[in-house]
This record gives sequence, structure tokens and C-alpha cells, in this order.
Amino acid sequence: MGWIFRFTLLFIGSLSLGLGFLGAFLPLLPTTPFVLLAAYCFSKTHPRFYRWLRSLPVVGPSIEEWNDRGIIRRSAKVTATFALLCISLFLWFRPLIPLSVKLTAYGVFMVVITFVVSRPEGSLDPRPKGVKRPRP
Repeated sequence: MGWIFRFTLLFIGSLSLGLGFLGAFLPLLPTTPFVLLAAYCFSKTHPRFYRWLRSLPVVGPSIEEWNDRGIIRRSAKVTATFALLCISLFLWFRPLIPLSVKLTAYGVFMVVITFVVSRPEGSLDPRPKGVKRPRP
């Protein structure tokens, strides 16, 4: 892997992690999709950052659920969908933004929403699929 590609992934991962961090405090900015993107970028370029992300108690379980079973929690789906719809409304009422930019953004938003909503929802049960609970 070339150094330009590695640098680009590291930059995208860092930017995504920053946006995910902001999303923890701003109500309209989703955290999970940005953290998952950062985890992917770091897994390809910087294993130490990737291990650190997975060890965080707030985002680590989401990364593990995505990696292990392709699961996105319902709360993350609702937050991401709501945030993108709010951003769409914001764009709609901004007259200085060209229509082509708005339509492109709406197209990207629809693809992202469709992808996020189509992923399976997981329980908060940390056991992998197929592992039965012990009887009391």
C-alpha cells in the first residue's frame, strides 16, 4: 500500500473520528457511522489506533457488533436517519446553495439511509449468534 493511500486513509479516519466525537455532543450529528468509518480506515493504516477505538467503552461495542455480525443498533439507525433528514431540510431552505449540490447531497443521503436501515438490528447481548443463554 502506497504512502499516499495510507496517509489519505489516516486523514479520513482522523476526520471521521473527530466528527464522531462531535456527534456525541451535538444532537443532529450521528456518532456511529463516523466511528465505523474511522475504525475501517484505522484498521487498514494504523492498527494501534484501531485497537484503541475498539477498547473504548462508548464506541467499542458498536465496532465489535459491526465487525462480528454486521449489526447496527436501532438507536444508531434512528439517529443517523433523523440527522440526515434534518440536514436535508436545512439544505432545502438555503437559497445560496446551487440546486445541483442539493440534489447530489439528497442522492447521497438516500443511499446512506437505505444502507443503514437495511442492516440487521442487534440486541445488546454480547454473545455471538448461536450461543445459547445458560438456564438459571
